[in-house]
Amino acid sequence: MLSYEGRTIEDLKHDFEDSVDEYLEICKRYGWTPEKTSKEYYVYTVIKFKDK
Repeated sequence: MLSYEGRTIEDLKHDFEDSVDEYLEICKRYGWTPEKTSKEYYVYTVIKFKDK
């Protein structure tokens, strides 16, 4: 499972791409075959915090 977060769409995109790159590097390092995308349903939680 990949986890990523951000305050803006660009932050989310950047963190997602970094997470995928890190996952692929780990797979390569240990000789694992990366898993393909799943067709399962996902639940996304979006929480907006007010800046103080």
